[in-house]
Amino acid sequence: MLLQWVIITLTATGGANALLYSVPLFLGRITLADVGTNPVQVIPDDLFLWFMAWIVLFAAGWPVQYLSTTSYALRPAGRRAW
Repeated sequence: MLLQWVIITLTATGGANALLYSVPLFLGRITLADVGTNPVQVIPDDLFLWFMAWIVLFAAGWPVQYLSTTSYALRPAGRRAW
């Protein structure tokens, strides 16, 4: 159960990050080289706004992923999980 929560949290974090990086890339505010060299300091302007947007995306993504994976269970090795 704990492993499932860790995976859901990590994928929700990654999804929120991917969405927040794709918008400025699409609008031309940053380049792909900026993301590759220093992804933490890509958007120093409007940091509070971007952080709040990340919180909203994470808070929306986590429950969706949790609800979509409640029917799956980890099984011991040797047994099919699908």
